[in-house]
Amino acid sequence: MNKGTNLDNIVSNNEGGLLARLWKNVLLDNNLSGAIPHLVTRYVTKTMKMDVKNAKRKTKSSLLENINSKEMTWKTFTNLIFNFINVRKMDINIKLTLSNGDETYHNLSIDNEKNKKEKADAKR
Repeated sequence: MNKGTNLDNIVSNNEGGLLARLWKNVLLDNNLSGAIPHLVTRYVTKTMKMDVKNAKRKTKSSLLENINSKEMTWKTFTNLIFNFINVRKMDINIKLTLSNGDETYHNLSIDNEKNKKEKADAKR
């Protein structure tokens, strides 16, 4: 990581925002921290080849800034998950414990392949 960022330290010390910490956990749990230079090159090359008008292309420096950020939006988080590490599907599971002790469970599935297909079909 640039600037000597220690992912283990960030995650274990709860540094940064919730999504940034979750992002660091994903990198660590999947042993991807060593693959970041390769993933950055692949991502930047892929976005530069895109034939999309008005596409906001990421430069290597802005991508590294997003990867190492201590704060992250949902848009940045999902972009990194789906496009940077090339995830096909993501499930978000939340368990809430209410003040009265009751527990509720909530799930959201995002299928990136299905979303890509629907966007391509809509362009036709």
